[in-house]
Amino acid sequence: MLIIVSILILVISFFARLPLAIRLRSAGLIGIIILMAVIAKLPSGIGYVAALHPVLAIMLLRESISIARKTDGLAKPS
Repeated sequence: MLIIVSILILVISFFARLPLAIRLRSAGLIGIIILMAVIAKLPSGIGYVAALHPVLAIMLLRESISIARKTDGLAKPS
């Protein structure tokens, strides 16, 4: 479900003519989600790599909030 929402955000950013930085960050969200899925499928014997899963989750949350704040700032008149 997360990957569908992230792809939708990226597509909408092109229609909304958002700045390139926000488009790239939206693409980064897709990359983080893919990395999370890959790391989740790795065997449990690889402990250090598996420890990246919660770190990626925090990065995903942080970037999502950051994108939301930046786009909200674009919508409001100064």
